[in-house]
Amino acid sequence: HVKSVGALSNESGIPVYATEAVHKGIQKNYCVRKKIEPSCVRVIEKGVEYKIDEFKVTPFDVPHDSNDNVGYRIETQGIVFCLMTDIGHVTDDIKANIALADYLVIEANHDEAMLMSGPYPQYLKERVSGPYGHLSNRLCGETVAENASGHLKHVWLCHLSEENNHPELVRKTIETLFHEKGLSVDVDILKRKTPTGFFDLV
Repeated sequence: HVKSVGALSNESGIPVYATEAVHKGIQKNYCVRKKIEPSCVRVIEKGVEYKIDEFKVTPFDVPHDSNDNVGYRIETQGIVFCLMTDIGHVTDDIKANIALADYLVIEANHDEAMLMSGPYPQYLKERVSGPYGHLSNRLCGETVAENASGHLKHVWLCHLSEENNHPELVRKTIETLFHEKGLSVDVDILKRKTPTGFFDLV
């Protein structure tokens, strides 16, 4: 996911905030042909709050089989926005950040039945459904419904599998689970290859 980060950062002078392990991984990754210039490297730590202009940003651990995966809680003007994806299993950190969120982007990667009956080889099915793989539609819906506060306004579902999910299926699953738990929030499905556009968070 970082193949062009050096080129983008260097050409535009954009600082790159990542954990030390991620920065080391970028330096070693042969696919990243242009490395980040030292002047644009910013090292962050999980659980530490950082002030970037008017934003307070706190990275938190997300279990996945990638190099030091994190989610982000971003706070400004009394609004809390959380982004979490590539979730192998639900942790207390994830639950706590969902509880704080006014707005939430979270992974709903696969439908469990579609994954198990689909075209993936067995080892890949086990990786995706394992504790360091991806979050299913069902587990996503249950986790949000059980941990959301009364001030959660909007949920965006991301990282849908092309082979093992479908936008209308994930919407039906999530909205059914929310309804059963008495959670009433707006839900949008983010497309994999199309820019989403802008949302006003008020």
